[in-house]
Amino acid sequence: MSTQLSILTNGTTRNYGQLNIDSGPRFYIDNYEAGPEYDIGRFHGPGWNGNAIIRRGYTGQKMVVIVRYQDTLPNAIAAWKSDRDAFAQYNSQITDNVTTWKRCTLISSDRTSEELAYGAGGVKFFTVRYLFNAEEQY
Repeated sequence: MSTQLSILTNGTTRNYGQLNIDSGPRFYIDNYEAGPEYDIGRFHGPGWNGNAIIRRGYTGQKMVVIVRYQDTLPNAIAAWKSDRDAFAQYNSQITDNVTTWKRCTLISSDRTSEELAYGAGGVKFFTVRYLFNAEEQY
């Protein structure tokens, strides 16, 4: 299986392979990160016109991971629930073969499609969008 994205959580690595080439149930679609977020404070002193800006540092960034679960419907749903529960309980490390994001906290896990069928064998699939807050990037 050629891993396109891997997520390490609590000592368990979940690999997401290349769509329609590898075997399931986890497939990689896309990932992207928002710009860095900084904690910026404003102080308004008595008699001042305007504010003093206090730059308190980097606080992380949002990370979106879009994946597909494809297998028999019970197996695909079980894989999604297992991943979702693990990501919600522990910090994760996300690697896309180029960049590694550490201390990622799951914010939400939303299905972005209904169950759809693939081929005559009754294989089902659906797409999931994970939103993480990534604290560190390497």
